[in-house]
Amino acid sequence: MALSLSACAVTTAKSANQSRIHSQPDEKQPTKNKPKKMLLAVAVSSALASFAMPLAAQVTNNNFVNNNIIESATKNQHKFNIATGSLEQALTTFGQQAGIILIFATELTRGVNSQGLQGNFTLEQGFTALLQGTNFTIKKTDTGYVLAKNAAQQNIGTLATAVVEGSSLNDGSAADGYRSDGNTNIGIWQGRTLQETPYSISVFSEELLQNLQATSTDQIFKLNPLTQVSRPQAQQDQPYIIARGFRITRSSRNGIARDIYDHGVSIEDVASVEILTGLSSFLYGPGHVGGLVNYVSKRPTEERLTSITLGNTSGSNVYVHGDFGGRLGSEGDFGYRINLVAQDGETATEHQDLEKQLASIALDWQISDNLLLQVDGSQRNYRRNGIQPNWSLAGDAVRPDAEDIDSDKLWGQKWLFQDTETQRLGANLHWQINESISMRAGYLDEEITRSSTSGFNDIYSDSTYDQWTWTNENAPHVIAGKSAFIYFDADFTTGALEHKLNVGLRVSDNTQARFRDDDWKPHIIEGLSLSSPSYYDEPVWDVHGVEGSYIQDKWGSDSISIGDDIRFNEQWSALIGFNYSKIYSKEFNSEKQGDPIVIIDEYTYDESAVTPSLSIVFKPMDNVTTYASYMESLEQGGTADETYQGLPVVNAGERMKPLTSTQIEVGAKIDVSGMLLTAALFEIDKSLEYYDVISEQQAQLFQDGRQIHKGFEFTATGQLTDNLTLIGGFTLLDAQTKELKDSPQLEGKTPANVAEQMFKLYGEYNLVAVPGLVLTSSFSYTGDFHGDKENTDKIDGYTLVDIGARYQLDLASTPVTFRLNINNLTDERYWANNQYLGDGRRMTLSANVSF
Repeated sequence: MALSLSACAVTTAKSANQSRIHSQPDEKQPTKNKPKKMLLAVAVSSALASFAMPLAAQVTNNNFVNNNIIESATKNQHKFNIATGSLEQALTTFGQQAGIILIFATELTRGVNSQGLQGNFTLEQGFTALLQGTNFTIKKTDTGYVLAKNAAQQNIGTLATAVVEGSSLNDGSAADGYRSDGNTNIGIWQGRTLQETPYSISVFSEELLQNLQATSTDQIFKLNPLTQVSRPQAQQDQPYIIARGFRITRSSRNGIARDIYDHGVSIEDVASVEILTGLSSFLYGPGHVGGLVNYVSKRPTEERLTSITLGNTSGSNVYVHGDFGGRLGSEGDFGYRINLVAQDGETATEHQDLEKQLASIALDWQISDNLLLQVDGSQRNYRRNGIQPNWSLAGDAVRPDAEDIDSDKLWGQKWLFQDTETQRLGANLHWQINESISMRAGYLDEEITRSSTSGFNDIYSDSTYDQWTWTNENAPHVIAGKSAFIYFDADFTTGALEHKLNVGLRVSDNTQARFRDDDWKPHIIEGLSLSSPSYYDEPVWDVHGVEGSYIQDKWGSDSISIGDDIRFNEQWSALIGFNYSKIYSKEFNSEKQGDPIVIIDEYTYDESAVTPSLSIVFKPMDNVTTYASYMESLEQGGTADETYQGLPVVNAGERMKPLTSTQIEVGAKIDVSGMLLTAALFEIDKSLEYYDVISEQQAQLFQDGRQIHKGFEFTATGQLTDNLTLIGGFTLLDAQTKELKDSPQLEGKTPANVAEQMFKLYGEYNLVAVPGLVLTSSFSYTGDFHGDKENTDKIDGYTLVDIGARYQLDLASTPVTFRLNINNLTDERYWANNQYLGDGRRMTLSANVSF
């Protein structure tokens, strides 16, 4: 099996991806109860360990490497008979004859020979003799033995890595039950295996994305038992999810946190999707209390790849996707990966069509043995005509049942549209300075241009609705974001303690430009019937987009982090760190016509804080990890809008203070006969910010009280049997608002759109009687939630059932794969959130040929 050791993902030799997950930080000031909470967390973690140990002992098998066995093998002699030849073959034979797990990068050994080995040797003696005359050494890890350069460790996870003998490592393939193992780069931390990390992380591999026929993020988040699809991608091409009761609106690319709206996400050029739930501000900068989603770009393949997919997403909407990769140069030092997508046609929603084009390229350059540069960029054009409107309730109206509003019909207008153009350029650099010190750096530059003619329907108690529409078609918004990081990692020891010291900097700088005559004057049609949609001609809009644009908003952050990954012994370790974060934001207003633009008002915001992070990790057995962690977070406070629900806001323009959060988490990860089981108990305490109506004619933005979210998460991923793969789990949540002084009527209420129960299960069954045929099915339950903060608008939960199949055969020695999925088999009608209806039954199909 070939692996790429990378952040939160392991990839096959054919696709050597750098799969780094990064997350974004959040921070808060300490309270007097925190030491007690941390002691309680450690106690619960120990209890989890005592529970996990007997379970793990019953299922431990030869796939797990025991450190005592490694030590014994090191001292005993082995008989070797290895012929002179390639180093790759010599290492393979060495691992087999010694009966050990030996991991090495095939790219490192390319073109290198060995003089062979004959006779009886201990492992240390054998390694020394076998590698004589080469620039390599062997390092012992908890998993086995790893080949490394004398002056450097393995490069970041873009090298194809061979694993000898029965290793328990998995590469995220269907054959491995979609489990991903390997070393990680999670924010500042570097080098721990996925199972050893004290965080809740889910990884969706490239092969799983292909088998789901994921052309948007919806299929991924619907499958994950820890995420609630709060806003589908069809809703303004801006998908949101909820994790641990908090909305996640922004993501990262290749570990570089994005601090702009989450437009422009396509799955076709993504190798894996990595979802971290819970506070992540220490890891990735301010904000992101619920967690972070990291999209990992496809990297160059070791062998030439040509893959063509033809598919249908629903209705007559079809696409063609080309995926091309390979290596150049006599030593394969240059690699490329190109993805091209064209999509067009009517969707299953009446009077709606979707058009998308994507061109993406990723380049790798192994500048030297110790220096790797990766560059990738993309151009994405997305346009959906006939978009659905958002819905709201007017006055004393009661929310209609979702079955009463047919979501297969267009309830907006045929001329409504959403248009998004996204340009992205990024780079990652890894430099192994010497055996003990390395450097990691990344840079991301994005620009999003968005325009739309949008609408919302305001429902009244007499079963009618008013339709509001507006446009900025000629005055598009331009959002630009630049993000970067640089980290230095140093390995050293102090007595019996092993340290990996990490020091780094993260920066983000973002702007939004708008036209001074940005037209948001609505066109209103009143008294439309909910019995069926009504269509009318597009109105003549006021002239807009002729007075020039200006920078309306500017925001960003700077974060300096220092952390120490300390290993006390084979069982106990700790991650201790501090983060200094600075948040800034500026808002400008301009009403003067003509050039030059004159700034008439400026609101500024500049706050900073130091926040700690602490994790204690205990491994009672090789296949069991338990942990307790504490983290603080800082995020930017909001700015009061001019209006709320049509009412003027009395503190409009006020910049609120930074919001603070803390998280206590205890968890366990257990590898049980091919299944990875994870569990986490958590409590998040976050400052609360909300609008409230203070009179019949006024509203106000408040910063008052706390959001206290307590919950339990459980996931299971892997092969239950040789032919049955399962991915599933559940979330149980108690989310409440507390300590409200200005609005005591909200005490104990659940935040809007937050479901407190989720259960999801996805399965694949390999039908042995029909070679190449795999049957799939999924079950997804999302519990009840509320459409308002007062909890008067209760929205029913929903259950979605999907079925599918794929069939692979060889035509003239060329693999061809057919896939068919039926989503929402029972045609369930439901509210996806308080403003948007979910899709009915949809069928997707595709055919793929790779050569």
